[in-house]
Amino acid sequence: MKFNPNTDVPKIEEQSYDIDPKLAKYDGFSTISMEESNDAKMVLADALINPDFKNNECIGKEFWCIGFHTRVVECGGKQCLGVILFDDSWNSYSTVSAGVAKIVKAWIDAEVEPSWEYPVRVKYERVQQGVYQYYTLKTVKGMKYEPPEA
Repeated sequence: MKFNPNTDVPKIEEQSYDIDPKLAKYDGFSTISMEESNDAKMVLADALINPDFKNNECIGKEFWCIGFHTRVVECGGKQCLGVILFDDSWNSYSTVSAGVAKIVKAWIDAEVEPSWEYPVRVKYERVQQGVYQYYTLKTVKGMKYEPPEA
């Protein structure tokens, strides 16, 4: 029997689920323009699968955030907002922390969009409240942006 690619290829059905209405407006929000260079597109694609840093590796890091990308993901049987932040060296910082997501949602609601022209200096922190801990971003004020040397 000869293989027929038009009829013998199995159909792949997309996995889909209803997105929580509270998260829907934040799903797929990105300040990284897909109209930018192929390099920028590749950095974003790579960060979705293989970010440079995750929560525990970020604690205490201070960096210039030049953009972010959000997506709704499954976390322990519930939906949460996944966030990828980018610094001015195109390093990616990935998290599903509710604390970081809360800050980024506030940025989106206030129409704050970090960019090369207007980067935001942030510090990644772990906060302890009683027996609970969470990750968050603190804005570092009073610093003037100096682009990295090429």
